[in-house]
Amino acid sequence: MQDTKTGETVNFHQSFFQGLSSSGPMLNIFGLFPVIVTMTMGYSFAVVAISIFLGFLSVYTGYTFSKFMRTNGGYYSYVGKFMGKGLGIFTAFIYFFYSILALPSVILFLVYFSGYVFPGGLPGGIYGEIILSLLFAMAIMAVFKSGFRQTMRFIMILSAMEIAVVLIFTLYVAIFFSTSSVAYTPPSQILGALPFGILAFAGIGSSIFLSEDSVKWKKTVNRSILYSFLALALLMALPAAAISYRMETAAELAYAADPLSLFVQSGTFGRILGMLMMIIAMTSAFNLSLGYLNAFRHAVLKMVSDHIISERYSLFSSNLWITVLAIAMPVVIILEAAAGSYNGFVIITGAVGLAFLLVHSVANSALIRFFTGRHAYLRAAIPVFSTITFIFIILQETMMGGIVKYSAYAVICMVIISAAAVAMKKYVWASSYSKTGFSEASAEFIDRSSEY
Repeated sequence: MQDTKTGETVNFHQSFFQGLSSSGPMLNIFGLFPVIVTMTMGYSFAVVAISIFLGFLSVYTGYTFSKFMRTNGGYYSYVGKFMGKGLGIFTAFIYFFYSILALPSVILFLVYFSGYVFPGGLPGGIYGEIILSLLFAMAIMAVFKSGFRQTMRFIMILSAMEIAVVLIFTLYVAIFFSTSSVAYTPPSQILGALPFGILAFAGIGSSIFLSEDSVKWKKTVNRSILYSFLALALLMALPAAAISYRMETAAELAYAADPLSLFVQSGTFGRILGMLMMIIAMTSAFNLSLGYLNAFRHAVLKMVSDHIISERYSLFSSNLWITVLAIAMPVVIILEAAAGSYNGFVIITGAVGLAFLLVHSVANSALIRFFTGRHAYLRAAIPVFSTITFIFIILQETMMGGIVKYSAYAVICMVIISAAAVAMKKYVWASSYSKTGFSEASAEFIDRSSEY
């Protein structure tokens, strides 16, 4: 295995699909939308519409900084540069954890969704789920280990398929359903569903983690964030509107319990289309994990060069995939045994969404300082409003009952562990802490997992 420099190799199309793949449009329809519909029924389009606005606020930080800073460190580099070393390292650790937890979220969804193939449940019960989880993890890691260029090929092909199938799904619902839901939803439920709506946009700015490897980075990264966000907003708004305004309450309940139930009424055509949708939804989950891991690979290597993660720990460079599996798979197995694959998916997905909001709330502080330093006080109002909104949603989610509260507990654990890690690095490994920096120089990208 040779060290290989990529140089400036990421073009606009690759950067665009990197962001879109990290959001999983089809996974949202079969994974996140049923959760939102369960909580809000006929108001699911309102949740998605609000989430599009909040999604814009969440990507605004990366969108703005991408024009001024060229760094694969992304949010933690912005925070470290403007808010200090300690907070920058803390942000890096939170990002590290929630990026890895995106993999258990995907695996749990794949296992849960595979259950539709077996009406009586997966063979072998919990042991069957664990074996299937390992198989999915191995398949994802096989592509991840094939290298950056091969991963990008998979991402672009699968993302193009997703766009087409989302539009087909929207047309199907609009044509075969005609009565809107009249179910009432209390405002608290709408607020509780927002983290799941915002999560649909969680990875849309992931192209910032490829900044140092992008051709004409100032235009490529910035434009890719904008266009991938607009594309995703359209791909989320259209099916959400069709579900909210073309499906009655009974159909929505059936969809929330089993998304494939939408296709039963159309006979053989519907069953074939439903199977196609199921396959694409599963490839969407696969694609999302590749998008997250692709960005994560670059960010971790940047953490090593910034001395946030010590270079002597080879698991964080040449064997990053082992680190990911060592953290992700115990989480998957514990949740499958304790809560089941579906509840586990909801819990871990909620945790990723809340951690995402936390990282962006901290990153917004860097953007506020950036704007105020340039006397752009009106523009600073955007991250201020964004931070207040995100903190409100985080607190609302933390105080909610049900299984969602475990998502908040998971994020609290992440915060405690990350804060402790920063303290250990500062006071126990002081020499390493003193070397930590947040460089913007175009560092070499070395993919040690395979030949480029």
